[in-house]
Amino acid sequence: MRVAGLKVLATRPSLFFKRLMPCESDDPTPRREPPSVFVLACDVLQDEVEHLAAGMRHLVRREYLPMGLHDRPAHMRTELQGWIEVAEADPRIETIVLVYGLCGHGTVGLEVRRVPLVIPRAHDCITLFLGSASHYARFYADHPDAYFYTPGWMRGGRVPGPERQAALRRDLEARYADSERVARLLEAEAACWEGRHHATYIDHGLPQHDGCAETARACAEGFGWSFEQIAGDPTLLKKTLAGNWSEKTHLIVQPGQSIRPSYDDTIMRTAAAKSRETAAAASDYRNRPGPKSAS
Repeated sequence: MRVAGLKVLATRPSLFFKRLMPCESDDPTPRREPPSVFVLACDVLQDEVEHLAAGMRHLVRREYLPMGLHDRPAHMRTELQGWIEVAEADPRIETIVLVYGLCGHGTVGLEVRRVPLVIPRAHDCITLFLGSASHYARFYADHPDAYFYTPGWMRGGRVPGPERQAALRRDLEARYADSERVARLLEAEAACWEGRHHATYIDHGLPQHDGCAETARACAEGFGWSFEQIAGDPTLLKKTLAGNWSEKTHLIVQPGQSIRPSYDDTIMRTAAAKSRETAAAASDYRNRPGPKSAS
C-alpha cells in the first residue's frame, strides 16, 4: 500500500474496497490478492476460524484471546490494543482483522496507527455464528427468550448448565465459609436466567464438536427449557477471513481512526482517534513517501 492510496481512501471509501479488498464479483478480471493479514480472534471461535482459514496464505498470523475477557470490557480493550500494536510493529502486516463484534463495547475505542483494521459489523459473536446481522435480528425477534449454545462457549464452561453451576459452587465455597452466603449467590446466578425459556444450539458441523448438541440439550432440560438445534452459517466469518469485505458487512478503520458504536443498523462507525500519539503517528505515516509495508 502507498500513501496515495491511503489519502484517497480517507475521502472515497468505496475505492478502498475496490483497490485493496477483493470482493465477490462476476467480473472475469483477475482479482488482487488479499493483503497480508494479522488475525485477532476470540478463542470461542477458534475451531471455526482454523477450519475456514485452511489454505488462506494471506493470513500470516493468528492469535486467539481468552473468552473470559468479555467479563471486563475495559480489560478486553487494553489487551486487544496491545495486540494491535504488536501487529503494527510487524512490517509484513498490511491489514489487521478482528474476529469480534462490539462485544459489550470491549472493542469500542480501539485505534490503529499504521495499517487499516477490519471488523465485521456485529454486536457479538452470535452474528458470526449465524452468518449475518440480519439473520441474528430475525431469529432474536422470533425467539427473544433464547440462549445460544456454541461449542466454544460450552468448552469454556460459560453456558447455563450443570458444569457451570458446579464450578461456581466450588469457587464460592473456596472463597466463603458462610454456606448461607454461598446459597444466596447461587440463587442470584440462577435468577440471571429467569427470562430464558429456550436453548438454541448453533451447529457448524465440525467433527470435533460431536456430542456438543446432546450436552446442550441436557443443559436445557436441567432448566426446563425447550431445545432447538440449528445450522450455523459461516458466510460472514469466511468473508472476514478471505478478504471479501464490503461496506455493508464490515467496518474499515483507517490509520488515525478508532471504533465507535453507531446506535443504528450499521452497528459501528469510525471516529478520529482520541490518542494524540496515534493521530500523530498516522499523519506521519500518510505523509511519508514510498511503500507502506513489506510483504
